Amino acid sequence: MYKNFGFSLDGKHKAHVFFIVFLYFLASYGFSFAYWNHLGTVFYAFIILIMVLFCVLKIHTFKNLNFVSIVLLLIFMPLLSSINSFAIYGQSIISSVRGLFTTSFVWILYFVLHYLKVKEGSILSALFYMGIFIVMVQIIQQFTYPNAFFGVLNEEAMQENGALEAAGRRNGILRFRISLIFMPFFFALFVLIKRRINLGLFLIFILLLSSIYLSLTRQIIASALLTLFASFVMEKNKHFFVFVFFIVISFSLVYFFSDDIFGDLIRQTQEEANEDNIRVQAVICYWGESIRSLFTFLLGYGVSQEGAFANHTELLRNLGLCYNDIGFIGMIWHSGIIYVILSYYLLYRLFFSLKNSIPIYVRMYVFYVSLMSIMMFPFGDNSQHTFIWPILLYICDLHINKSPNALKLNSIL
Repeated sequence: MYKNFGFSLDGKHKAHVFFIVFLYFLASYGFSFAYWNHLGTVFYAFIILIMVLFCVLKIHTFKNLNFVSIVLLLIFMPLLSSINSFAIYGQSIISSVRGLFTTSFVWILYFVLHYLKVKEGSILSALFYMGIFIVMVQIIQQFTYPNAFFGVLNEEAMQENGALEAAGRRNGILRFRISLIFMPFFFALFVLIKRRINLGLFLIFILLLSSIYLSLTRQIIASALLTLFASFVMEKNKHFFVFVFFIVISFSLVYFFSDDIFGDLIRQTQEEANEDNIRVQAVICYWGESIRSLFTFLLGYGVSQEGAFANHTELLRNLGLCYNDIGFIGMIWHSGIIYVILSYYLLYRLFFSLKNSIPIYVRMYVFYVSLMSIMMFPFGDNSQHTFIWPILLYICDLHINKSPNALKLNSIL
């Protein structure tokens, strides 16, 4: 695979691949391992703390960081939400900061990657290996369930959520909740395949496309497919015949197999398209709480950890009102409107302002998450959702600065 992307990895850069995979393993709680315990969380917090100290000591060595200001803002802005959770609910500021710590400070990875001078190829390799692991888990656990360990609820979580099964079911298929960290690699692979037809790469693409379907999440599936179509426009129709072929095949498959492939998803969408949609109720609830005062609107409420705030958020969850199901509205409640505006500003800058300087696959990923931001905000409230962003900003820096660690092939630019 490496030669198709135009790079090779020596011992040092293989170590970088391991570092990225291992750090994400911790950030994602063992790829959503059902029996992950608090020791793993403590260890991850310790790793993040070491990274913070490392950056403080080495900050004078960092050069040509094009996103340093916005990264620092995205680190510290969510922490200010602890003011409101303290003032309104009496939750201690230390407790709030502790709950926000790993999510906010995972951005430190941006500086660490610069110091280590990680190759873009190492990053794509890490995303590739994680993607293969995720799709294998999704497929294998279809046959081994109920003996499943990733993306399922343990017995304690099932009792707390009133769930009858450890995994959900849609379209007669088991749904395992595992974050698709490999999506930037998936888009890079698609761009490369359009230019260089290769059976091996195409099989990997189909495998990862299967993983997207097996997520059984309508927003993810629809946004991914729309992004693949949009990539032809981003490249100014350089591959018109491939585009036509892709459109014909895609729509033929959807037409002939729509009920088998998307039946339950379509029916669920139709059933939820009414005034009783729980997301509508969640929007009304969280928007009302967000505009409670100027400070709650600007800074949000943060993470509930203890006392009255924890009881309040638990009550909302029991009613089925989840702020992380309503995209940017929920994130305004969580981190405030300033944080949301900063996030959209970064997306705008990556997609428009830097479109001639950064890889197309990064812009595709930005387009993909922007489509989902109404229901799934890309700069989320947990470390595994945040993890990909310092990596992508580092890749953008490599290209903006014309670093030798950036991939040189025009195939992914």
